[in-house]
Amino acid sequence: SSRGAEKWLQITRWSSTRDCFQTLKRQGYRIAVTALAENSVPLSALDWTVPTAIVLGSERVGVSDEAISLADELITIPMTGMVESYNISVAAALCMYHAYDDRMRRQGFHGDLSEEEQQIMQAWMCLRHSGSVERAVGEKLRREGKAASRPELPEHRMAQHHCEQLAVPYPQSETERWLEMQAEE
Repeated sequence: SSRGAEKWLQITRWSSTRDCFQTLKRQGYRIAVTALAENSVPLSALDWTVPTAIVLGSERVGVSDEAISLADELITIPMTGMVESYNISVAAALCMYHAYDDRMRRQGFHGDLSEEEQQIMQAWMCLRHSGSVERAVGEKLRREGKAASRPELPEHRMAQHHCEQLAVPYPQSETERWLEMQAEE
C-alpha cells in the first residue's frame, strides 16, 4: 500500500472464505468477485451505492472456486489488447475508482459514513497519529494565533484533546468505548 495507508485500514484475517463472506453479508455487504466467467458482468453494470465488498484474485490463479460460488456478483474489468488480467493493485485501484465515480454520479457524494461514524474516524485518526496530529494541531493553532497545549493525559485521552483543539466534535458514546478498547490492546 502507499506509505502510511495501512494506518487507515482495519485488517481482519479469516481462515475460511465462507466465514468471511457470511460475516460481510450479515453486515449488509454485497460480495462482488472478479472472475473471467461467462456470467460475469462489467464493473460498470453494478450500482456502487450498494455497500459492496470487492474480492480480487491473484493475476496468475484468480479467485477460488469457493469465492466464485459464494459471490453475489461476478464482475470483470473490461480490457482491450492481448492480455486478460491486470496486476492486482491496478485492478483494485480501477474498482475503487469506478465505485467512487459511480457514487458521485448517482448520489453526488462518495462516502457513506454517518456523522457519528465520521467523528469516530476522526477520533481514531487522532489516536493513531498522535505525533503527527500534535504537529498539525500546533500548526493550525499557530496560524490562528493561538497557543497549542499538551496536557498530561493518558495516550488514549489525547484523541479527545486533539479533537477539541481542532474544534472537531468528539463523540462521547460509541467512540469512547471503542477508543478504550483500542488503548487496552
